[in-house]
Formats: sequence, structure tokens, C-alpha cells
Amino acid sequence: MPKEKVYFMGLLANVDSSIMNLKLEHGFTIKPMKINEIAEILAKLDGLPSSKIMREVSIHCRCVVNNTVYVIMKELNCDGTKNKTKSVEMDPRVIGINQLVSLDAKYLTPNITLMRLYKEGGICLSKKYFYSIHDGIPGPRSVEGPIPNIEHNKYSLENSEINGLMDFIQYTSIPFKKEYINLTFQNYELSYSIPRRDIKFLILMIGLEALFNQHDSEISKTISRNCAILIGDDFKNTERIYKQMRQLYKIRSKIVHSGKSNVAKEEDVIELRDYLRKAIKEAYTIDKDKEKLNEMLNTCGFGERPWRNNV
Repeated sequence: MPKEKVYFMGLLANVDSSIMNLKLEHGFTIKPMKINEIAEILAKLDGLPSSKIMREVSIHCRCVVNNTVYVIMKELNCDGTKNKTKSVEMDPRVIGINQLVSLDAKYLTPNITLMRLYKEGGICLSKKYFYSIHDGIPGPRSVEGPIPNIEHNKYSLENSEINGLMDFIQYTSIPFKKEYINLTFQNYELSYSIPRRDIKFLILMIGLEALFNQHDSEISKTISRNCAILIGDDFKNTERIYKQMRQLYKIRSKIVHSGKSNVAKEEDVIELRDYLRKAIKEAYTIDKDKEKLNEMLNTCGFGERPWRNNV
């Protein structure tokens, strides 16, 4: 069969124009498109009116910024091949789409996930299209999404953060080798997809407990102290984090014991997630088992970070 082209298009949610500064590998590119332009393409792929597509992209996918949608795109040339067992030629478009799905799973999705770990923000690919199209007529295709319960929290990058993000993506591999860090990270990620603020808050606190809980009778004090020591830059900063963590743990107790859903505020969730994000990255850098990590933290005073002496 002749060469065919297949395409990938992913709709980025919760981003702004700063995402254009990010350079992707494997032929993926980020492109800004006007909402009516992308609606025309998706209407052909989904077989729906453009007006309905525009409404879905705007409301359900939360992808429109100043009438612009930021998309990740890639095209792939592919050839037919013979099935080894049946000696029949397979549709090259199906082969190409499978290759794009695999590349997304191995490269693109993990990198988007790491971007959320690098900095606060609900960046995600809210909907993905793997497709072929010839003379305006869609061929074989696969669609993923839209993702339910997308958190509407803007992901914006300063110019000074780009190199740091690229280094973080290059040198950080998920899943993590330490199981307790993986468990913590899973709770962190889950917080972005849960609509209820109280449950989101509890999930984040469970993440911190997975890092620091040592079956201590004073669990709130232990978690607050070790979290502050792990991520605090100096004495004053560590002391401030410790005091704030104690307050956040009181909120956790109120939610659990009172059953009230309006105790935690949005800023409490953002702050707690910021602490958890920093703690995950620091624990990953230290690369110790949970028991050894907490033994080290137990011996440190506020502002002491011996693992950073050689950094």
C-alpha cells in the first residue's frame, strides 16, 4: 500500500501563551489555533456541528484563551506491513495511529504529568485525537476524552522557569523507584481530578502522611515538623511552614470529625498541594527509603538541610 499520513492533536487545557516557549521532542509541536478553526477540524472528526464542538471545547474542555486554543500536534508518515502470522498487508493508517498512541503513552502523557509536579496548575490534554484524513474525509481514528472534572487552575510559565522545567523533565522519571513516593505522587495527581474541595484536601493530607507518618502518637506534629524541615529553605521559612502545617492539620481534623465540607478554603488546598509537591521533589532528590528519610529529618533542626550541603 502507498504511504499514508496520520495525525495527533491534543487540546491543552488551563494554559496561556507562555506554553509556546516549551520545546517538545519526537516531532511534537505546540500550535495556537483560533476556536473556529479547530472547531471546523473537530466537526469532521466527531461528525458533529461546529457550534456543538465550540461549546464542548469552551465549557467542558476549558481550552479557550482569548479565542485561542493551544494544541499539541504531530504527523507521521507510515507504510503498510505484513502480519507475520497471516502474511496479509495491514492498513498503514491503523499502524500509524497505534504508533502515535504508544508515543503519547511513553513520552507526552508522562511529560505533561511532570509539568504539573514542577509547578502548580491544572495543565492537561483534555481531549486527544489520533486520526487519518484524506480529501476532507476522516479515516480510521481514535479519540480519548474529554477528561471529566478538569480543575480550572491556570498553568503559566515565566521565562526564567523554562530551562528548569526542561531539566526537571529530562532528569525525572516516573513511576518513581520508591513505592512510598509513588503512593504520595498518586495522591497528589488525584487532587487535580476531584471536584469536591474537602475530599481534595484530605487526599493531599494522605499524601503527606504517606511520606512522613511513622506511627507516632503525635502524628500532626511529626508530619508538620518533618515536612517543614524537608522543604524549608532557612530557619524562618521552616518555622513558618511548620506553623502553617499545624493549622492545615487542624482543618483536616475538623473535616474528618465534623463531616463538614466547607471547612477547607481553595487557598488551603493550593498551599497544601504546594507543600506536597515540594516534598515529593525533595524526597526524590534525597533518594532514601521512607524510614531512613524520616530518621534523618528527626535529627535535623529548623533550617538544617545536610543533604543540600553539596548542591
